[in-house]
Amino acid sequence: MYPLAPRFSDGPLQRSSNTVLRRNVKRVAALSLLLSLVAALAACGGLSYSSIAPTTSVSIDISPISLSVPVGQSAPLTATVRSVNQVVTWQVNGVVGGDTVHGKVSSGGVYTAPAAIPSPAAVTVTAIAQADSNAKAQVMVTVTTSSSSPVSVSPSATTLGAGSTLAFAASVNGSPSTSVNWQVNGVPGGDAAHGTITASGVYAAPLTPPPTGTTTITAVDQGGAGSGDSAATVAFSNASLHGPYAFSLSGADASGFLAAAGSFTADGHGKITGGLEDENTRAGVSSNLAFTGVYLVGDNGNSFVIPIFTDHRADVWEITMVNDQHVVLGGFNGTGLAGVGRIATGSIDRQDVSTFSTSALIGNYVASLSGVDLAASQIKEAGVFTADGAGAITNGVLDMNDGGVPATSLPLTNAAYMVSSTGRGTLSFTAAGKTQMFALYAINSTQYKIVETDTGSAVVGELNQQATGPFSNASFQGNYAFTVDGTSANGAFALGGLFTADGGGSLTNGVFDENDAGVVITALTSTSGSYAVAPNGRTTATLALNDNTGRTLNIVLYQESNGSTAILDIDTNVIVASGTALSQTGPFTQSNLDGAFALNWKGRLFTTTPPSLEDISGVLIGSGSTLGGSLLISTLNSAGVGSNQSATVSGPFSVAANGRGTASLVQSVILTPFTQALYLVDNNTILTLDTDPNRSVVGVLKRQF
Repeated sequence: MYPLAPRFSDGPLQRSSNTVLRRNVKRVAALSLLLSLVAALAACGGLSYSSIAPTTSVSIDISPISLSVPVGQSAPLTATVRSVNQVVTWQVNGVVGGDTVHGKVSSGGVYTAPAAIPSPAAVTVTAIAQADSNAKAQVMVTVTTSSSSPVSVSPSATTLGAGSTLAFAASVNGSPSTSVNWQVNGVPGGDAAHGTITASGVYAAPLTPPPTGTTTITAVDQGGAGSGDSAATVAFSNASLHGPYAFSLSGADASGFLAAAGSFTADGHGKITGGLEDENTRAGVSSNLAFTGVYLVGDNGNSFVIPIFTDHRADVWEITMVNDQHVVLGGFNGTGLAGVGRIATGSIDRQDVSTFSTSALIGNYVASLSGVDLAASQIKEAGVFTADGAGAITNGVLDMNDGGVPATSLPLTNAAYMVSSTGRGTLSFTAAGKTQMFALYAINSTQYKIVETDTGSAVVGELNQQATGPFSNASFQGNYAFTVDGTSANGAFALGGLFTADGGGSLTNGVFDENDAGVVITALTSTSGSYAVAPNGRTTATLALNDNTGRTLNIVLYQESNGSTAILDIDTNVIVASGTALSQTGPFTQSNLDGAFALNWKGRLFTTTPPSLEDISGVLIGSGSTLGGSLLISTLNSAGVGSNQSATVSGPFSVAANGRGTASLVQSVILTPFTQALYLVDNNTILTLDTDPNRSVVGVLKRQF
């Protein structure tokens, strides 16, 4: 199949906080638990919780995660035991049933606060599984003063998992009352974004945390005495990952590059079923690989998925939830269960099962692909075609750059496709005498994950519906942020920046950052730029850079209906790179980075010889002028030896009015900072490029929920 060392290497171009710390500890513990679970599953050949036989087969969760209860009032707690015997024993501060000082808890889990605030005000309520006393879960309850308002709500504050329910109770003038009307975020009965609430006060949290992560539960007295509020914070949970999903990923193992795409169903409770994967590696092409698996979603969205294949091979994916519709994927799976080290990065998207048919794939689509050829050189492809909804493809054209040898405007022949009722389909076409075959997985009728399934090369990417025509220079205008990555004659290459398309064929206001194998130049300006849009939407452009080479980039662009534009460099023997440009929506200030963002970065680490692959995932939180959070840093060297490191990072950032920013994030594990150029797209999306000499890494920050 593919050569060993060159195929892995991105070497020279071939002409052929404390909370964060606790979360990191919890992530390590969670992964250890899942690995133990997988070992048990492999031993017994099944996925039933009752069939697990590690040191204890019983586990327990408690909901909500935390809460505040006014003196003398009550709030329900729910314990979920994974055992035939689901009975639990409740304690308050280690006392079965509690006491009058710290509060009492009933056998059904209803906690009643004491008449006076204890010292300290926070107490611990514990649920212990009677099936195994080693299985226990705890929740912190803070006892608060009673509300000065005539109407009060209990609990007065809470943190609960997405998708869970909690019964709120109201008191009017100190007496329990059911004669109230319930609201969520000011909306009677609530809504899909913030959660819903019944007439009796049972709140159902949304599957994705609401905007800002917190919402307000309000009880309005029907007799006119007023209203009372409770603050409800919703955290990610296993319920956030539910339903059918499609995924694609790329990376490497000891033998070289790997590409894969597939689908699975998550049950919302930690179990994966119905998994299918198509994989293209040095060992060959494997299609329709079946898998099941387990997963665990952390409260901040940092999570693990472990696909378990029918031959008992297992991978470990480190994922970060953006929301219940979109997930970023990364991480190194170690050398234990799978037997060989792997590193990969990609994305997971919720599927619309109503689009699982050939007829749903109809219209004009942009293909964007990346991988390696038989000589281990990087190959990048982009193109456009028309699907007729019956399996035929017309008007196809493809651009590719194979190891520095571009081929442009290649007509597609012998092109066909189909999509089955499972959401998996096939696609094939011939360009310049080379036939490529793909497995595709439907996300919806506008987006498909695809991976090559022939042995001529190994590429992976997406089909996205093309932007609506007719096309002319006027159809490409506005401010854009972009990043591209690939290889140059020096090694790993990355470029990012901003530009303006004027709608008349000129590119202006260019500012760029370049990382060419660790040689970094920042804030470059473009001396000139131009573009031309063909009637089929294919756009050619040139950008002259003020870098130390004086080079001009020649690129091809294809606009997509989702607001993205696929970019492919078509220079000869200079750069092999591709990426994405996104239309900017300002204005831009520091406040654009306030809140939590899921991140996915990929590239090369230059502190090893030869450079190692590096994938980074996690969550960053912006506040004021500081950006910080928790990361999982995964590396894999050319010998197939890899590692995972959890790290906390923190540092200053700044944002200019044009949307270009900078950040310097210092790690807790390795004190080499991540120095980032930031390209703000809008309030929810930021493209990034590392501008320190230790690595060449590009990626994205996506606002959570």
